[in-house]
Amino acid sequence: MKGKVTYRLLRFPTLLLPTLLLMACPVMQEEVPSSEDSGADWEEHRLDANRELVKIEKEHIESYISRYGWEMFQTGSGLRYMVYRDIDGQRIIPGSTVHISFTMELLTGEQVGASNIRKHDTLRIGHSMLPVGLEEALMLLNTGDKARVILPSHLAYGMTGDPDKGIPSMASLVCDVEVIELIDKPDKTK
Repeated sequence: MKGKVTYRLLRFPTLLLPTLLLMACPVMQEEVPSSEDSGADWEEHRLDANRELVKIEKEHIESYISRYGWEMFQTGSGLRYMVYRDIDGQRIIPGSTVHISFTMELLTGEQVGASNIRKHDTLRIGHSMLPVGLEEALMLLNTGDKARVILPSHLAYGMTGDPDKGIPSMASLVCDVEVIELIDKPDKTK
């Protein structure tokens, strides 16, 4: 009986002490903003963060171009390009099927993609698995042209990147591309 009483007496302080400690601590009450306010604030914060990321990426691209002394054109989408072999070939348009040869690397110089060495890639503009920026660049070229292209991340692999190819998120890409042959143009009469 004496053992049961001792056990009950020991159990009482072990339950009482944490309870007293919790009651003695001041309760932190945060003012919860209305859902409308927090949504608008969050949206503005997100937009500011995106603007800052775009600004930093643009600075990195401009620094890269300056380092190599390239004179590049910029499209409205932010694509940068320079044609270093300009051939008076056929113009590439949406829906065209073309043979191309290309390399793709990060601004660090690490190669992350290329066409097959033995045979050139064949693709239909607007229906390929290439980044949208590379397709945009191809439509600025003629058959036989060679160009250097810089794709900002939103025209490359975006926020997710492509881990399988070693492309990190928000990565700008430098592509060297050659249009080998125009296989066919889309039929505009349809």
